[in-house]
Amino acid sequence: MPKARRKPMPANCAPLCNNMNLLVTGGAGFIGSHFIRHWLRMHPADTVVNLDALTYAGHAETVADLAEESRYRFLEGSILD
Repeated sequence: MPKARRKPMPANCAPLCNNMNLLVTGGAGFIGSHFIRHWLRMHPADTVVNLDALTYAGHAETVADLAEESRYRFLEGSILD
């Protein structure tokens, strides 16, 4: 099976799509943590803030390796706060 390729960004999107600040809720879970790693790898100019309540599905250890990444920040909290 051929590997999926990322489509190039439209030229008119380039000024809007660089240096984004992305808020990810639930980023300490399985899917969220993989999404954050993927995003940081594919978008080197962007910053990711991970907001997670660390309940039954989210664990700080899941994203502990990202702590030294300057474009990543973890906040423990809930969107209900």
